[in-house]
Amino acid sequence: MKRASASPPSVLFFIGLLCVLATCGQDPREDVVAVVGKRQITAGDLRKFVLNLLPGLRSNEEGQKAREDYLQTLIDRQVLLLEAHDQGLDKDPELLKAHRAKEQEHIVAIFFKREIRPQIAVSEEEIHRFFAERAMAQERFLATIVVETEDEGQWIRQEIHKGGSFAVLAQTHSLDTGSAERGGEVGFVNRPRAERMGIPAAIFDSLQTGTVSPLLPIGENYQLIRFLADRRADLEAYRARIARQLMAENAQDIEAQKVELLAHELGWHMAPEGLALLRQAAKSAKGRKRVSFTTEQNAVPLFRYEGSEIVLSEYLEVLHIHRIDNPQAFRDSAFIASVARRFLLTPAMFGVAAARLGIPEEPEVLQWIETAKEELMLLQLRQREVSASISPSEEEVRQFYEEHREKFYLPELICFDELLTPTLAEGQNLRTEIAKDTNLLELARAKNLPTRRRGTDGLVCMNKYYKTAYPQLWEALKAAPVGELRGPVLAGEGYAIFKVLRREEGRQQPFEQARKRARASLVQRLERQRFDELLNELRQKYQDQIEVYADRLEEALPEALLASATEEL
Repeated sequence: MKRASASPPSVLFFIGLLCVLATCGQDPREDVVAVVGKRQITAGDLRKFVLNLLPGLRSNEEGQKAREDYLQTLIDRQVLLLEAHDQGLDKDPELLKAHRAKEQEHIVAIFFKREIRPQIAVSEEEIHRFFAERAMAQERFLATIVVETEDEGQWIRQEIHKGGSFAVLAQTHSLDTGSAERGGEVGFVNRPRAERMGIPAAIFDSLQTGTVSPLLPIGENYQLIRFLADRRADLEAYRARIARQLMAENAQDIEAQKVELLAHELGWHMAPEGLALLRQAAKSAKGRKRVSFTTEQNAVPLFRYEGSEIVLSEYLEVLHIHRIDNPQAFRDSAFIASVARRFLLTPAMFGVAAARLGIPEEPEVLQWIETAKEELMLLQLRQREVSASISPSEEEVRQFYEEHREKFYLPELICFDELLTPTLAEGQNLRTEIAKDTNLLELARAKNLPTRRRGTDGLVCMNKYYKTAYPQLWEALKAAPVGELRGPVLAGEGYAIFKVLRREEGRQQPFEQARKRARASLVQRLERQRFDELLNELRQKYQDQIEVYADRLEEALPEALLASATEEL
């Protein structure tokens, strides 16, 4: 198996277990292949594990060795859980809090899926109305320059009017580094998206193509924009997106109605003792500092409803997670109630409704809850015993870089101009219109064809790692002379006409540039080594609590099942 635990010590350990079992007592039921502590591993567990494995994680062994390899992985999981219990992680307060949150989230999600989602529907009429009301049919190709001050924005606008290049000024001055690399180009946007980007609808509708806008505020900054091209969009291009948005809006409405009905039915109300504690804290606070609450105070109810309550600590956790530092959150009952309604009411109400339906007691849900707790315990154990002990020095990172220089070699880069067409026939027709000096990017915009993200020089660049996604295009790029028009060639879901304009030979990445990646690779390697060591230590520590029934493995994992798993590798 392609995993760290499949090491020689694990094989010897497994053989040792078989020797121990030669003298063991009464066997458990026939479908059990191993017992670790009080946990039984059944043939069904083993088959399910193997069938669900990704191909890259399947065993390289065959026959009985492969069966033992798979079983050892399941044994190791249980051994790690024994250690987690031994360290008391199953009683750790922070872990239990995280587990309760996961449990509630899962149960509420099931309730939503069963009781709310079936009520959600979107009509064709709603989709057409949404598309028309938001004027989504008009799209404009946007370029922008974002600056920090009004004075800088006005200066740049004057430079453009004097003949300065919008693209060059965007590259050198814009705070939006993503678009700055492309000379300020963002791409085609419709009116709703433009408004989200701080562009008033009136500007979107009236600004002439190629004209620079007045200086527009955007948050704490300012922006200049211009539109480079216009096109009409078809409803089909937005249908799925519109449907998703309308579904989400309808879901919110249905959910809100259900929550309000449950809140009224269950008598949701604020507890005066909790409110009094918050107000006392507000009076005692100095400046922006908050007073701390005792364990007893944290357990005081802030909201009550039939059979349950929301305690002060849960409310304070919401304030912390969502960074709500408004003083009103401690003294204004209306503000406190609104925070609770937004973040606490829905899970509380749906939790009660789910309990009424018996969802938390369903076997599959109980199994999920138990597994979720185990995953948290394993994660914390690994953090404590593995990750926390790994902190390589600068010298060790540099040594790793020097010993594995091949890992930090930058491959050949090919940069090119291109024109993408949906079909081969369209590409062949366009090829006849293209002259030697045609700018393919400008032609693509003029014909409303899709464009890929480009660098500051306006070119698309690829290396050998793109070969998997674009095999024909990559081979054509490698064969094409610089400056010669080629294509159309299959490129993903379309066809590319291209002209290679620059090649950069592969080169060694200097340590200063590779430091971050080298450190991450070294940490990953050291963590694997430490995890192997931990597993071997725990196998020895708990060997008396492990029993393996190797004679049952062939029936649990027949040759046909092993062969089918191997064929997918």
